[in-house]
Amino acid sequence: MASKLLVSAGYPLYTVSCVREGEFVIGGGGGPSKTGVPNGLEIHRVVVSKDDGKKIIGLQGEQLAHFDTRSSAVMNCSVSATGRTIACGLDEHCRLFKVSHEGGVKSKSPYLHVEEGPLAVTDFTKKYPLQKVVRLNPDGSLIATGGADGKVRLWKGCVDRSSL
Repeated sequence: MASKLLVSAGYPLYTVSCVREGEFVIGGGGGPSKTGVPNGLEIHRVVVSKDDGKKIIGLQGEQLAHFDTRSSAVMNCSVSATGRTIACGLDEHCRLFKVSHEGGVKSKSPYLHVEEGPLAVTDFTKKYPLQKVVRLNPDGSLIATGGADGKVRLWKGCVDRSSL
Protein backbone atom coordinates (compact mmCIF):
# COMPACT_ATOMS: atom_id res chain seq x y z
CA MET A 1 0.00 0.00 0.00
CA ALA A 2 1.42 3.39 -0.99
CA SER A 3 1.06 6.52 1.13
CA LYS A 4 1.18 10.26 0.44
CA LEU A 5 2.21 12.88 3.00
CA LEU A 6 -0.60 15.45 3.24
CA VAL A 7 0.22 17.39 6.42
CA SER A 8 3.07 17.79 8.87
CA ALA A 9 1.63 19.23 12.08
CA GLY A 10 4.81 19.94 14.03
CA TYR A 11 3.54 18.04 17.07
CA PRO A 12 2.60 14.42 17.88
CA LEU A 13 -0.82 13.48 16.47
CA TYR A 14 -3.29 11.45 18.50
CA THR A 15 -6.43 11.76 16.39
CA VAL A 16 -7.53 12.11 12.76
CA SER A 17 -11.19 12.30 11.79
CA CYS A 18 -13.08 13.07 8.57
CA VAL A 19 -15.21 16.21 8.60
CA ARG A 20 -16.91 15.82 5.24
CA GLU A 21 -15.69 14.72 1.83
CA GLY A 22 -12.22 16.08 1.25
CA GLU A 23 -11.79 17.57 4.75
CA PHE A 24 -10.26 16.13 7.90
CA VAL A 25 -9.46 17.14 11.48
CA ILE A 26 -6.19 16.42 13.25
CA GLY A 27 -5.32 16.93 16.90
CA GLY A 28 -2.52 16.29 19.30
CA GLY A 29 0.37 18.00 21.02
CA GLY A 30 2.87 17.78 23.81
CA GLY A 31 0.37 18.02 26.65
CA PRO A 32 0.82 20.04 29.83
CA SER A 33 4.61 19.64 30.06
CA LYS A 34 6.62 22.75 29.33
CA THR A 35 8.72 21.21 26.54
CA GLY A 36 7.74 23.80 23.93
CA VAL A 37 5.72 21.26 21.93
CA PRO A 38 2.42 22.98 21.05
CA ASN A 39 -1.08 21.52 21.43
CA GLY A 40 -3.71 22.01 18.78
CA LEU A 41 -6.72 21.15 16.70
CA GLU A 42 -6.57 21.73 12.93
CA ILE A 43 -8.93 21.33 9.99
CA HIS A 44 -7.46 20.59 6.55
CA ARG A 45 -8.78 19.85 3.12
CA VAL A 46 -7.25 17.64 0.46
CA VAL A 47 -6.21 19.58 -2.65
CA VAL A 48 -6.01 17.45 -5.80
CA SER A 49 -3.72 18.47 -8.68
CA LYS A 50 -4.51 17.11 -12.17
CA ASP A 51 -2.69 17.25 -15.48
CA ASP A 52 -4.32 18.34 -18.77
CA GLY A 53 -5.65 14.83 -19.27
CA LYS A 54 -7.39 15.03 -15.86
CA LYS A 55 -5.04 12.44 -14.40
CA ILE A 56 -4.30 13.03 -10.71
CA ILE A 57 -0.66 14.06 -10.39
CA GLY A 58 -0.56 15.24 -6.79
CA LEU A 59 -2.30 15.55 -3.45
CA GLN A 60 -1.61 17.97 -0.64
CA GLY A 61 -3.29 19.19 2.51
CA GLU A 62 -4.35 22.82 2.92
CA GLN A 63 -4.95 24.12 6.44
CA LEU A 64 -8.39 25.72 6.77
CA ALA A 65 -8.29 26.39 10.52
CA HIS A 66 -6.07 26.03 13.58
CA PHE A 67 -7.01 26.29 17.25
CA ASP A 68 -4.38 26.37 20.02
CA THR A 69 -5.68 24.16 22.84
CA ARG A 70 -3.16 25.73 25.22
CA SER A 71 -1.94 23.26 27.88
CA SER A 72 -4.07 20.27 26.77
CA ALA A 73 -3.26 17.92 23.90
CA VAL A 74 -6.21 16.74 21.81
CA MET A 75 -6.25 12.99 22.47
CA ASN A 76 -9.40 12.01 20.55
CA CYS A 77 -12.22 13.63 18.60
CA SER A 78 -15.46 13.08 16.77
CA VAL A 79 -17.18 15.36 14.24
CA SER A 80 -20.93 15.94 13.89
CA ALA A 81 -22.59 15.01 10.58
CA THR A 82 -23.00 18.72 9.77
CA GLY A 83 -19.29 19.33 10.35
CA ARG A 84 -20.18 22.29 12.58
CA THR A 85 -19.29 20.68 15.92
CA ILE A 86 -16.19 18.79 17.00
CA ALA A 87 -16.08 16.97 20.36
CA CYS A 88 -12.53 16.52 21.69
CA GLY A 89 -10.95 14.67 24.59
CA LEU A 90 -8.57 16.97 26.49
CA ASP A 91 -7.16 15.25 29.60
CA GLU A 92 -10.19 14.32 31.76
CA HIS A 93 -12.46 16.71 29.85
CA CYS A 94 -14.59 16.76 26.74
CA ARG A 95 -14.72 20.12 24.98
CA LEU A 96 -16.97 21.06 22.11
CA PHE A 97 -15.69 23.31 19.35
CA LYS A 98 -18.01 25.18 16.97
CA VAL A 99 -16.86 25.50 13.36
CA SER A 100 -18.06 28.25 11.00
CA HIS A 101 -16.93 29.84 7.76
CA GLU A 102 -14.84 32.99 8.11
CA GLY A 103 -16.95 35.89 6.94
CA GLY A 104 -20.24 34.07 7.60
CA VAL A 105 -22.27 31.29 6.03
CA LYS A 106 -22.40 32.86 2.54
CA SER A 107 -18.69 33.59 2.47
CA LYS A 108 -16.71 32.26 -0.50
CA SER A 109 -13.64 31.89 1.74
CA PRO A 110 -12.55 28.27 2.21
CA TYR A 111 -11.10 29.19 5.60
CA LEU A 112 -12.90 28.24 8.79
CA HIS A 113 -13.24 29.78 12.23
CA VAL A 114 -13.03 27.48 15.26
CA GLU A 115 -14.62 28.69 18.50
CA GLU A 116 -14.24 27.07 21.91
CA GLY A 117 -17.48 25.69 23.27
CA PRO A 118 -18.57 24.05 26.54
CA LEU A 119 -16.24 21.90 28.63
CA ALA A 120 -17.21 19.04 30.98
CA VAL A 121 -15.29 16.59 33.15
CA THR A 122 -15.92 13.15 31.62
CA ASP A 123 -13.49 10.92 33.54
CA PHE A 124 -13.39 10.72 37.33
CA THR A 125 -10.36 8.48 37.91
CA LYS A 126 -8.55 9.73 41.03
CA LYS A 127 -4.93 9.18 40.01
CA TYR A 128 -4.71 9.77 36.22
CA PRO A 129 -8.08 10.90 34.80
CA LEU A 130 -8.16 10.77 31.00
CA GLN A 131 -10.97 10.73 28.46
CA LYS A 132 -9.90 7.94 26.09
CA VAL A 133 -12.64 8.09 23.44
CA VAL A 134 -15.53 10.27 22.26
CA ARG A 135 -18.17 9.58 19.61
CA LEU A 136 -21.15 11.53 18.31
CA ASN A 137 -24.30 9.76 17.14
CA PRO A 138 -25.33 10.34 13.48
CA ASP A 139 -27.79 13.18 14.14
CA GLY A 140 -25.45 14.86 16.62
CA SER A 141 -27.88 14.81 19.54
CA LEU A 142 -25.75 12.57 21.79
CA ILE A 143 -22.11 12.31 22.80
CA ALA A 144 -20.68 9.10 24.26
CA THR A 145 -17.43 9.39 26.23
CA GLY A 146 -15.23 6.70 27.70
CA GLY A 147 -12.35 7.13 30.07
CA ALA A 148 -9.62 5.61 32.15
CA ASP A 149 -12.24 5.02 34.87
CA GLY A 150 -13.77 2.30 32.64
CA LYS A 151 -17.11 4.13 32.38
CA VAL A 152 -19.09 5.10 29.28
CA ARG A 153 -21.15 8.22 29.78
CA LEU A 154 -23.86 9.54 27.49
CA TRP A 155 -24.37 13.29 27.16
CA LYS A 156 -27.75 14.34 25.75
CA GLY A 157 -28.83 17.35 23.71
CA CYS A 158 -25.48 19.01 23.44
CA VAL A 159 -24.22 18.87 19.85
CA ASP A 160 -25.24 21.60 17.38
CA ARG A 161 -27.90 22.61 19.91
CA SER A 162 -27.33 23.49 23.57
CA SER A 163 -24.43 22.99 25.97
CA LEU A 164 -22.61 19.91 27.19
